Amino acid sequence: MRTWNARYNSRKRIAISSFRADPNMNRPLNCLALCLTLCSTAQARSPSDAPRLPAPQGRVIRVDDVEQLYRAVAAIKSGTTIVLRKGEYRLHRPIHFAGQGLKQIALRGETGRSDDVVVRGAGMNNLAVHHGVLANAVDGLLVADMTIGWVGYHPIAVQPKCRRVHIRNCRLVDAGEQFIKASSGGDGTGVDNGIVEYCTLEYTKTGPPNGYTNGVDVHGGDHWIIRDNLFRNIRTPPGAKYKHVPAVLMWNGASDTICENNTFVNCDRAIAFGLVKKEKFPDHRGGVIRNNFIYVDKGAVPHADVGIFVVSPGAKVLHNTILLNGSYPNAIETRWAATKNVVVHNNLTDARITPREQSQVHLNGNVTNASGSMFQSPRDGDLHARGAPPRAATHPDCKLDWDGKPRGRQRTTVGADEP
Repeated sequence: MRTWNARYNSRKRIAISSFRADPNMNRPLNCLALCLTLCSTAQARSPSDAPRLPAPQGRVIRVDDVEQLYRAVAAIKSGTTIVLRKGEYRLHRPIHFAGQGLKQIALRGETGRSDDVVVRGAGMNNLAVHHGVLANAVDGLLVADMTIGWVGYHPIAVQPKCRRVHIRNCRLVDAGEQFIKASSGGDGTGVDNGIVEYCTLEYTKTGPPNGYTNGVDVHGGDHWIIRDNLFRNIRTPPGAKYKHVPAVLMWNGASDTICENNTFVNCDRAIAFGLVKKEKFPDHRGGVIRNNFIYVDKGAVPHADVGIFVVSPGAKVLHNTILLNGSYPNAIETRWAATKNVVVHNNLTDARITPREQSQVHLNGNVTNASGSMFQSPRDGDLHARGAPPRAATHPDCKLDWDGKPRGRQRTTVGADEP
């Protein structure tokens, strides 16, 4: 049997540049100026197939051991790229970008392969090294092409005064808490204009004993884009205090998130736009969830919950493929009366789509009787369709499928894949 990446390499997609206009939304994407363009040929939406970034511009510092790395970080100025040569960097404290007006800085692996540069803490749940990368008040931060993990709290943590954070082609593994944490000032604001793309976020077994974890956890941030990532085993162990954790959690006043073309395998929940009922402001506003593959093996996830959870007025949930295998009765849920004008169209699931507690949802073109035999290799997260799935009217905000293939102008298949 071919590997996950090899299978996905067999699918081609339209080239995507960091500065292209988004054909699904007809508006430009928010991206870092330090990523001028990507290569012109892109493969299927697998993290290992991320197009190479252009060579770093401006001031470049190359390091090959952890002490050189710490010195470079301590002396960094705006417009600087720190390049880590191939090898392992064993941390004894976080890589801390302290801010003070820093703009357009980058931390990159030299080869473009995430497994060639390994940034390792003292171990999952070992607080000797709390974070891998920690940033305060940085405007324009790129972290790319490396593995970061085995830390007490977060492989990557960004504080409220940061903005324009770009995390690309990273493997984040065995976090003591959340893998990517974007904190809030507590007033519904946070880190804005973030991108997480071509990353793998995974536990080798399960999350921490208390279950306090997420993959991407953004508090109060606006205009994040989360695309082309693999989330694997973001799950909580039996007996955990915290359970049913979302792999992607956008909340506490976050808004206008785009979460697209990701693959989720054996996660408690895949995606949550909002999580709790708030009085002063919505937990999340607007946003689009589209073209995601979500798979759960019932026996592998002790606290399996809904695939997509929406507490976000005006959100759109389009063309997702969700296979829960009886682990939870609902594939998509909305909740509470303040959650109005939600559009849920053309999703392919094996469980119900359920508006709860007076939430207002427009349902159209969804199919909820899918089975594993309809897909290429579900256990590996490959939910490309076998044969011809049911069809529905094309939605104007989802013009491409999971692979970047254009959908039909008038009619298209339901789910994330257009065969």
